[in-house]
Amino acid sequence: MALAAEACIAAAGLLLAGGGSRIVAAAEEQNDVMAQGEARTLARRRLDGGWEVPPSARETDEEDRRRGRVRMLNGALEGGMESWTLPLEQWELVRDVILEVVDDADPEHGALLKTVVAITQERLEHHPAFPGGRLTNFVRYVKVDLEGRGMVEVVPRSSPQRIRRKNEGPAG
Repeated sequence: MALAAEACIAAAGLLLAGGGSRIVAAAEEQNDVMAQGEARTLARRRLDGGWEVPPSARETDEEDRRRGRVRMLNGALEGGMESWTLPLEQWELVRDVILEVVDDADPEHGALLKTVVAITQERLEHHPAFPGGRLTNFVRYVKVDLEGRGMVEVVPRSSPQRIRRKNEGPAG
C-alpha cells in the first residue's frame, strides 16, 4: 500500500511539472509491478537530515562503472543513491567542466550555479555525447552527485546557489 501512495505522490508531482503523459506511463508501470508482487526500491528522502553516502552506494557505483555507467550518489536519499545511472562519458565531461569552473572561482564564495550551468552548456552543447544539446539537468544531477562524493559543496546561506570545492579542514 505504501508503494501505491508513493506512486500517487510521484504522479502528482509529474503532473504539476507538466509531465501528464509520463505520469500515465509511470503509474501503469507501477501498477504492473505491484500486480506481479515484485518489490521495487524507490528513492526516498532521508528523514534524519544527514548527507553521508553509505559504502553500499559506492559499491553499487563501482559495479555500474564496470558497465560504463555512473550511479548518481545523493546523500539526501535513503541508501545514498538515485535509482538510475548516467553514461560514464557524459558524467566525466560534465564533471570536468563543473570542477574547472569551481576551481577558477573564489574558493570561499564559490561559483554561481547558474554560471556553472551556462558555461557547461556553452562548452558541451554540440558534443556528440549530448545529442539533445540541453545540459541544465545533467549539470544539476552531476552537481548533486559530486556533493555525495564529497568533491563540492553548496556555499551555506548562498542565494542564488553557489558551489565550491568541499573544504576538508582548516585552510592553510
